[in-house]
Amino acid sequence: MAMHLGTLANYLGLELVGGRILIPLVLWLWKRSDSDYLDAVGKEVLNFNLSLLLWMALLIVLAVLTLGLGLIFVWIGGIAFAIVHVVCSILAAVEASNGGFYRYPLTIRFVK
Repeated sequence: MAMHLGTLANYLGLELVGGRILIPLVLWLWKRSDSDYLDAVGKEVLNFNLSLLLWMALLIVLAVLTLGLGLIFVWIGGIAFAIVHVVCSILAAVEASNGGFYRYPLTIRFVK
């Protein structure tokens, strides 16, 4: 559950130190050998957050390529990604507290 909720630390100002990636990465590296479940959860959390960063980077590239006309899409997309991130992280934490496994949407499997 801490891996899922740890990613929300970036909304508390910890994004400067990579809270969205660093916290679940450290927890995953620390606990992955304890069980296959924790290994799978850690990979899922990392993949989701890396995917969101990729989607946001693509929105920024779109804004640059359209000479700023896409800034409204970056702004709206940033808000949408933040909402998706918070909602999915909370749903995943609830699922983890019940012993289940949550599959995040929009996720590219970088870490296998």
